[in-house]
Amino acid sequence: HTRSDSLHLLCINPRTMQGTILGFPRDSWVQIPGHGQGKINTALALGGPQLMAETIRNLTGLPVNYYVLTGFQGIQDIVNELNGVDVYVDRRMNDSGSGARFEPGWHHFNGAEALAFSRDRHDVPNGDFSRSENQGKLILAALSKMRAEVGDEDGLETWIRVLLRHVDLDMGMSDLTRLGALARRLNPSVLNNVVVPGKVGTAGGQSVVFLGDAAANVFLDLRPDAVIGGAGPDVTTTTESTTSTTESTTTTSISTFP
Repeated sequence: HTRSDSLHLLCINPRTMQGTILGFPRDSWVQIPGHGQGKINTALALGGPQLMAETIRNLTGLPVNYYVLTGFQGIQDIVNELNGVDVYVDRRMNDSGSGARFEPGWHHFNGAEALAFSRDRHDVPNGDFSRSENQGKLILAALSKMRAEVGDEDGLETWIRVLLRHVDLDMGMSDLTRLGALARRLNPSVLNNVVVPGKVGTAGGQSVVFLGDAAANVFLDLRPDAVIGGAGPDVTTTTESTTSTTESTTTTSISTFP
């Protein structure tokens, strides 16, 4: 496995059908079990999705029960096989590195466009923080399309078959079907898209992001009910990450609270 380029925790409360998409700066300086401190994106390379999930558990205090792993090509193929996704672009994007060249407004992205949008960090206001926010928007766009198109079990099976062609995951078909049914019922407009706050600094001779009290308060706030500023039991959490190298990878971990 390579380093992860992006990492998101999707927290859902099945009782209230509310939740949060939590994005992590890829350079977050954290404790990686068995490896000391390092950038959070190295956990995938050091120990695969299992170590990534354990790192997230230790950092956030949230359980992680499942993961889903895919790559840049997988993202493009998934979006293309689902006939694109609709995403609102807040500001003009013109980045040669990612290939993101979009005017403000609504866009119907194909796979290559969706990937470019999710990778641009050079001409957005807050670098990797803004990129992580845009990746969350892409997740919301996919959930919106699923909710609009999947009206029965046959439709759900179509989405599941597309995922299985392009991802690696550690859950059985029954759990995948159950989680798909949950996603189908979600209204993406009630999900908050949040990036973990942090401060850029240096450690180990490299540029990193330090997660301080503000980040700890976000994790603490999410634990009871998956909602920032809410309170209540029963949460399901999903983690997603993507890598930036040629052997790029995306990891999704899913955790369920009793």
